[in-house]
Amino acid sequence: IDGTSNPTPMTYNNDTVNLTTDGYYVQWASGFTISSDFTMRLWVQSPTVNTTICQITDSSNTTSNPAYLIVNVKQNSSGLYYAELWVYDGTIYPLYMTSTAISSSSEYVICVQRQSGVYDVNMEVYTA
Repeated sequence: IDGTSNPTPMTYNNDTVNLTTDGYYVQWASGFTISSDFTMRLWVQSPTVNTTICQITDSSNTTSNPAYLIVNVKQNSSGLYYAELWVYDGTIYPLYMTSTAISSSSEYVICVQRQSGVYDVNMEVYTA
């Protein structure tokens, strides 16, 4: 895998990386820029609830919170799962939004989009 990971080397299972053990991660620290509209899709299997699935940071931001975008998986009081998106875009308060809640499944696709400065997050059950 490009970038750094824990453990090193990262182990694969059918072209996927298992990051379910506490402290496991994959990090790309250089070589890309997000400067305009984008679509990011995350295929997630059996996510741990109330954890960060993806975090993108701004390397030029030297404040105590250099995060630019954070995606979390949450579970509501009815047992439904949803994606939570936080965007820190330089304004005083971060943008916060959630996807529609969906029923339990072992595999999800989380889609984050920015089109003309407007963000959207969607979470759906993965179907092959």
